[in-house]
Amino acid sequence: MGLVSILSSYVCQTSYDDLPDAVITATKDRIIDFFGVALSGYKSNVHKPALKALERYHTSNGASVIGEDVKLPCDLTAFINSSLCLDMTDGSRAAALHPGPVVIPAALAAAEVADKASGKDLMLAIALGYEVMIRVGRAMNPSAVKRGFHPTSIVGPLGSAVAAAKIMNLNETCMSNILSIAAVSGSGLLDALRAPEPFAQVQVARACHAGVLAVLLGQSGIKGRDSILEGAFMPAFSDQYNLELVTTDLGKDYMIPKTYIKMHAGCRHIHAPIDAALHIVSSNGINWRDIQQISVRTYSVALDLEVEEPKTGDEAKFNIPFGVAVALVHGDAFVDKFTDQNLKDKQVQKLMTTVTVERDPDLDRGYPLKRGAIVEITAKGGSVFRHAVDLARGEPECPYSKSEIEDKFKYLTSGIIDLEVGQRIMEFVNRLETTGGISSLFMWLKART
Repeated sequence: MGLVSILSSYVCQTSYDDLPDAVITATKDRIIDFFGVALSGYKSNVHKPALKALERYHTSNGASVIGEDVKLPCDLTAFINSSLCLDMTDGSRAAALHPGPVVIPAALAAAEVADKASGKDLMLAIALGYEVMIRVGRAMNPSAVKRGFHPTSIVGPLGSAVAAAKIMNLNETCMSNILSIAAVSGSGLLDALRAPEPFAQVQVARACHAGVLAVLLGQSGIKGRDSILEGAFMPAFSDQYNLELVTTDLGKDYMIPKTYIKMHAGCRHIHAPIDAALHIVSSNGINWRDIQQISVRTYSVALDLEVEEPKTGDEAKFNIPFGVAVALVHGDAFVDKFTDQNLKDKQVQKLMTTVTVERDPDLDRGYPLKRGAIVEITAKGGSVFRHAVDLARGEPECPYSKSEIEDKFKYLTSGIIDLEVGQRIMEFVNRLETTGGISSLFMWLKART
């Protein structure tokens, strides 16, 4: 039996009652986090070019575009809503990918079109989409990354397809064909992350769209190949892969609680140095103006993705000196801090010149299970302060609280939706298991006029 059949059987046979409480809680938190990030993306207008390109497909019978008073066919709505996600979405370090912006828009679009989907149906579809996407992705990590592929985009169609197909309650045969079609639909390059927004979002959104389209094609009768994942997909995208990681403890060890939630913007690989630097200054009462030198030690993959001389705020998302400096000057490294203006700010630039970044062989040995950093700050007078972290905050080993996640949602949606509407959204998501339908949710996701 091929991996496609194994995964299809698992997805089709799993019910909401099989989900542990930790999975249900994690799923709710990630839905809330997704809505905050997507509404923030709406405010930035990152989706407008794609929405304009698709305006001819507006329909009253489709699924809702977040923030807009617009509906499109299910697959196109999934594309647009995925493209709204800037770089503060959740992620999996084991698989080096971001499941939220691929899985959740697909599940939402399918649920709205299906019309009869309950809150339990939505959570189950999302949890299973994460499961398949992360398990396949981690089997190829870090080899696929080292070859220059973007795991979110190459594996994303599988997660999107599972979520949408589970909402539609399709049988195992159809699910197998859908996963096969999704497997030949993924592509994406890490180099795209260095381009101006929304270039990188487009390849992620295309993965989300491809999964939903795979569902529609599978329902039409197109048949796939049971061995496509192990026989072609993994060898094509990675030099080394571990098939056992796809199926080990399937249905017992769930992936969604093992994903991280981000409070800093920018590449995840710059977050550990930011956390360590913020810890040093807050714990020792250091004013950033009194810093003479900052030494950062990190692992090779972080350095491979580093943009050493960023020219724009987008490029600065891959620059450790900027991430550390802007966080120390402004107190955080939220998405609104990675701007051209802040990159040109003389105070930030001055602090950036004090930062040196080096590879640490011990940190290399810990990757990818650990994504650590060692930071030393030398203050005026010669005092040296050191802090090491194995993982940035937000990982399952050092998670954010529900109140911190909800505070992030409130910050990101401020000025886009009314405070009471935001509260209503969070309360609705937190009691999804009690809702017979989710149609009211989409009305609240429109930006205020």
